[in-house]
Amino acid sequence: EFQRFLPWFLQDRPTLQCAKGGLGAYDTAVSMDSNGTILGE
Repeated sequence: EFQRFLPWFLQDRPTLQCAKGGLGAYDTAVSMDSNGTILGE
């Protein structure tokens, strides 16, 4: 489930109605390849 919702979370902009979006805080902190695999350092 984590892999399924991670791309959505990273593209979701936080708003006053829902502050749980990760776009501002985590969009550049997590790198994924074209298959959705999380890339490490």
